[in-house]
Amino acid sequence: MAEAGPASESGKIESQVKTVPKAIFLENVAAYIEQAEGADNAIRVLTTLLSKYRYVERSLTARRANLKLKVPEIQQTLDAVNFLLSKKDADEKVETRFELGTGIFVNAAVQNPKTVGLWLGANVMVEYTLEEAQALLEENKRAAQETLKQLDEDLAYVRDQVNTTEVSITRVYNFDVKLRKARQGEGAPVAAKA
Repeated sequence: MAEAGPASESGKIESQVKTVPKAIFLENVAAYIEQAEGADNAIRVLTTLLSKYRYVERSLTARRANLKLKVPEIQQTLDAVNFLLSKKDADEKVETRFELGTGIFVNAAVQNPKTVGLWLGANVMVEYTLEEAQALLEENKRAAQETLKQLDEDLAYVRDQVNTTEVSITRVYNFDVKLRKARQGEGAPVAAKA
């Protein structure tokens, strides 16, 4: 059975990347290198920023993958509750097998079902009426789908920041190579890379 806790209290799913700064496209690479006191420092700062963006991207990707696994589980549980609702007033016995615990299944015969137990997580199961369980599962499914949509948007934003930062690193590096070649051509000594 799917875990069935209450959905978010506010009902609105908020972005988790509000605190992620927007990557700035370097229009003037020479000025940026000068401000950073050298190309090596500029690349170091941009590389650190890139690693932070990639960390956020990995975190969001893991959350998305975890949630993608839960949505079908919620749907499966909702289907089972809907089936029980259809048999609620029928006078027939329903033979079923359900999971009592992880990997432990039990056969049961249910007649005139009125309630169902849903796992809330942390080894807690709560008994709900069939109608309450159906409403809770539908709300959880809706909230999970909205969260997936928000995670997709957040991932797109973070991936844009990764791309922009990678381009900036490349532009700084290429500018530095060009500058070093120009200095070599003039005969000026070139500082060794740190």
